[in-house]
Amino acid sequence: MSQNDIIATAQKLNRILHQERKKAYFQRTMSWLGFLGLLTSNLIPPRKTKVTLEDLLKAGKLEPRVYELLPALLTELPHAIAFTSNDIPTDLNHALNAMRCNRAFPDFRGVSPLQYLQWKNTPALKLARKRLSPRGAPRARKVPSTEIGQFIREQRTQMGFTQKHFAETFGVSLRALRDLEQGSENVTLARTKQILHHLNLEIDLKPRSESTTLGGL
Repeated sequence: MSQNDIIATAQKLNRILHQERKKAYFQRTMSWLGFLGLLTSNLIPPRKTKVTLEDLLKAGKLEPRVYELLPALLTELPHAIAFTSNDIPTDLNHALNAMRCNRAFPDFRGVSPLQYLQWKNTPALKLARKRLSPRGAPRARKVPSTEIGQFIREQRTQMGFTQKHFAETFGVSLRALRDLEQGSENVTLARTKQILHHLNLEIDLKPRSESTTLGGL
């Protein structure tokens, strides 16, 4: 095979992978794992979209980190995944039994025991457990708010985030988020745009109409 053939083959595989990553199962999986704070993706925003074991197994073919995480996730936080015992493939079941019995750890789909065992009892799993608890769910509160602040708060709660969870997940200022939702005008434009970006919102600036301008004189 010539060098040009090798390059052409690699480009074709990249195109196939790119298209596969756009599919709903992969988007759901990475969104859910991002919401839990376990795996993040710069291209897929976190969302509260609980996934099936089938989704996770398929996504692991494209993102090996899913396979690294999966045994510990099923062992420590099984209610984070929709599945039945019949859905667990044999190789994954061997890894799960080894983790429960603490012996004879096998490889799992190219992932060594050292790689998947490191996830057990990690702070990330503890945080995910907290985010799944009823106390971690966002609650509607009656607070002083402008119409824009109320819209921002509704968008955040629809995404399944508490204020603290949202700030931690996206690395934004918790105080700025609280101030925006309460209608404060003291939040900088840069911080406002950052928060709105992660809420899939944007500021639409346009010139005031002549009638509006004259009416304000």
